[in-house]
Amino acid sequence: MPQTCWWWIRHAPVINPGGRVYGQTDVPADTSDAAAFAALAQRLPRDAVWLTTQLRRTRQTAEAIHAALEAAGLVRPALDVEPEFIEQNFGGWQGRTYAEIGAYGLGAGTAAGGGLTGHRFWLAPAHETPPGGESFVTVISRVAAAIERRTELHAGRNIVVVAHGGTIRAALATA
Repeated sequence: MPQTCWWWIRHAPVINPGGRVYGQTDVPADTSDAAAFAALAQRLPRDAVWLTTQLRRTRQTAEAIHAALEAAGLVRPALDVEPEFIEQNFGGWQGRTYAEIGAYGLGAGTAAGGGLTGHRFWLAPAHETPPGGESFVTVISRVAAAIERRTELHAGRNIVVVAHGGTIRAALATA
């Protein structure tokens, strides 16, 4: 069976004034560091399958890498969307600041006596689920199924994925 190699890239930094939990919210990325994208583009395999999620920050990051490839005289690869690689759904926490989450008794803080207060999510995030969201265990299952499907579909190829921190952690847990 031919070897399939996965290349995981986290999207560029999110433009997030106010420090809000964004999860599956479609927020833009800062792709202004052309030199960083040019350096990354030189390290990636040619003729790979390229995947992003449906969120613009992953597409913007992939496009910045592709622009660097094109500037170097290389072919701009096609992009495909893999919806199962989307970031974790933080449900009712999405769009709130970490301070607001704490104000609702959901965040972690230090009690006067030195004990930890707040929602178990911050202490044991794998099985805990944000209100109306999904647990990290669910993310791992979703990402693992997509990896298996895409590995079969693109057997023996390099697969470059521009995704999210949670997705990449789930892929590592799967590995």
